[in-house]
Amino acid sequence: MKRSFRYILPLSVLLLSILLSCNGGHQPSAYDAAISDGILCVVLDSGHGLSDTGALSEENLGALTEADINFMITSKLAKLLTDRGYTVLMTHDGKKQPETEYDDGKDSYGPSERADFSNANPADLFISIHCDSFPSDPSVYGTRIYYPVDTPYSTSLDLYFAQTFKKTFDTAFPNDKQVILRDMRGEDCFTVLYKTTAPSVLIESGFITNENDAARLTDETWQTQFASVIADAVDTYFAK
Repeated sequence: MKRSFRYILPLSVLLLSILLSCNGGHQPSAYDAAISDGILCVVLDSGHGLSDTGALSEENLGALTEADINFMITSKLAKLLTDRGYTVLMTHDGKKQPETEYDDGKDSYGPSERADFSNANPADLFISIHCDSFPSDPSVYGTRIYYPVDTPYSTSLDLYFAQTFKKTFDTAFPNDKQVILRDMRGEDCFTVLYKTTAPSVLIESGFITNENDAARLTDETWQTQFASVIADAVDTYFAK
């Protein structure tokens, strides 16, 4: 046994060197990591919803709530991704929450339950859609994207998608305030990102407390354009 092991080890090293030389020594792409089961599955989380309205701004949104806007954008994104051949799952349909093994005991559909839904499915990417709010300073505006760092499941792919989205958004909307990337470290991370095993991000589409942002967030044409930016970022993320 010792004799055969001495010959196997150098051979394995040689084979590894050959493989690395063939692919340029690059790390596996997001596509490589995801396609092993034969599908590219994106889980979309429409933030809040059901019994949770999310943030409110009667002045800028009227009767609409953050949850309403989140669901409008997420639904448009789901159709775009489905049309492009992705397997798309939504954490809820806007009417009722799905059954999950985890129950946090609360009436609302919490972030841990949403993460559990994603983890119970073959998710290759998790995207949570929200709107921001800053009532104390209505001048604050823009899009932000949060990604996990130093959490049990975080990898370089979380940051990679965040960067991909930023580049795609900044190209599509060159006259807008550039996307701000925010890392969420360790246990300070949003629960929905901390507990999700797939690469994950949370996108704050804009500020409902800012008049200009709110006008766009409630415009169906802009919602479709924004959803298209996310879909294009997903295409780039999974590019072979």
